[in-house]
Amino acid sequence: MKTKSLLTIMAIMLCCYLCRAQNVPVDSVLIYRLLKDISIRNTFDEDVSKVTPAQFMFTIPRSGEKSYLVDGGIAYTLGYLKNYTAKAIVEYHKNTMIEKEQDNFSVGYSGLYYTTIHPINVMLTHNLTFVDDGRKSDRSIVFVGNLSPYSTKRKIRFNAPGNFGDSRFGYLLTPNIGTEIQQVLKSLLPEREGTIFRGTADFSGAISFLQKNPDPINTIAPRILQLSFSYTLRRAFSDNTSVGERKTELLKAGADFFILDKTTKQVSLGLAFKKGSNPLKGLDSQQYWQFSVNVQL
Repeated sequence: MKTKSLLTIMAIMLCCYLCRAQNVPVDSVLIYRLLKDISIRNTFDEDVSKVTPAQFMFTIPRSGEKSYLVDGGIAYTLGYLKNYTAKAIVEYHKNTMIEKEQDNFSVGYSGLYYTTIHPINVMLTHNLTFVDDGRKSDRSIVFVGNLSPYSTKRKIRFNAPGNFGDSRFGYLLTPNIGTEIQQVLKSLLPEREGTIFRGTADFSGAISFLQKNPDPINTIAPRILQLSFSYTLRRAFSDNTSVGERKTELLKAGADFFILDKTTKQVSLGLAFKKGSNPLKGLDSQQYWQFSVNVQL
């Protein structure tokens, strides 16, 4: 994708954030009615409560090639039913600052359903997308489904922020299990075409230092600093392509300093360490440190 296209995507995301940040009644103008249903995050494959902000960085040297990081997506809410939310999603993951560059685009549908598998409340996330991997020249149809526990009333919460008593420390636990089905429709190498079926497990969480809160028992204060951890395991149970995929892992650990932290919007500066791979996002196995500006709506 050309630099102008990347800048256009970044400008759209920034405009969405600025408009959402204004204290203007969203029903007063048509554009606000549209913008209130727009969300921005790193990926919509994961639970909505997981801390996954979109990440940006851009370098334009006086001479030589430009370097940039655009790692995020935009979703528009199509509608709400009882316990169900439907969204149209677009994601772009482009990173020229790492050893094995990443160039991955996807577009499709995302659904979120809250239900109870007695005695546990759960969230069911499911996506159906078309994925174009620019580096490998692979084009695929992908289904992703995740199952996560959800609790806001127990002493230990899942997929909802919690406090350590009346202290200024909070936590967020977001474990899930799931499945990925990838049908490679077209590839530069025909032997790469076929179907890959994966099982997934994700163990992730975060600990935060919070602003002072006059009511720590009933409310969660905005975050100042957050330390997060995520480990994702993928196991290919079936692969009839030439890739021969078996097990892949992705470890992420980071620290984020929050410039803004509200219920529907967050902006932070982040430092992260990543090791491993994510085949659906075109990230090859490697490890690196990354500093970025993070946005989540």
